[in-house]
Amino acid sequence: LACGQLPQRTRTLGLLRALPRVPALPDPDVLFAIEQRRWFGSGIGWTDAHLLSAALVSGAGNLWRGRSGISHFSRKMTIAGAEAFVPDNAVERTGLFTLQSVELGSGFGIEAAGRIERASVSARQIGFSRHFTLLSGAAGLSWEFAEGWKAGVNYTHGARAPSPEELLSDGAHVATQSYELGDPGFGKETSNGADEW
Repeated sequence: LACGQLPQRTRTLGLLRALPRVPALPDPDVLFAIEQRRWFGSGIGWTDAHLLSAALVSGAGNLWRGRSGISHFSRKMTIAGAEAFVPDNAVERTGLFTLQSVELGSGFGIEAAGRIERASVSARQIGFSRHFTLLSGAAGLSWEFAEGWKAGVNYTHGARAPSPEELLSDGAHVATQSYELGDPGFGKETSNGADEW
C-alpha cells in the first residue's frame, strides 16, 4: 500500500501503523492451517494464508464477529362461527437481518444489528391487502474499564406492522364481552429507545 498513490498519504499511513500487529508464523505452521481449515482451492494466496494463520494464532481473528440471515413467517387463519369478528386472513413476513460486533481495543467494543422486513396482511373475502416495509436496528458501544466491569450505551429503533385483528376486527368478542373495531388504515408502529448501563 505504501508504494501506491494514497489519498491523504500521511494520515492513511499513520492509521495503518496503528492497526494491531500479529506475529509472522513459520511456513510449516501456515501449511498446517491450510490443511486444517481447508483453505486449499478457495482462491486465497500464500500471503493471505499467512495473514489468516497469524490472526487466528494471535486471537485477532476474533476481533470481528457476526451473523446474518433470512427469516420467513407465514400464517393463514380461517375463522368459523357466528361469533367471528375478524375475516379469514393471511400474514406473510420475510426479513433479512444481521448482527455484528467488533472489538476496537483498549476495552472498547461496538455491536450493531439491523433488520429489513416486508410484511403483508390480506383478507381475500373482503378484498383487503396491505404491505409494509419495516426497518429496525440497534447499536451499542461498550467499554471494559476494569476486569469484569463494563459500561455502555445503546440505541434501538423498532418497527412492526399492525396485526389482522388491529386492522380488520369488526364485531362482538363474546369471551371478553366487548366490541372489537379495527382500523384498516393503521400504519406501522415504530419505537425509539436509548439506555446506558
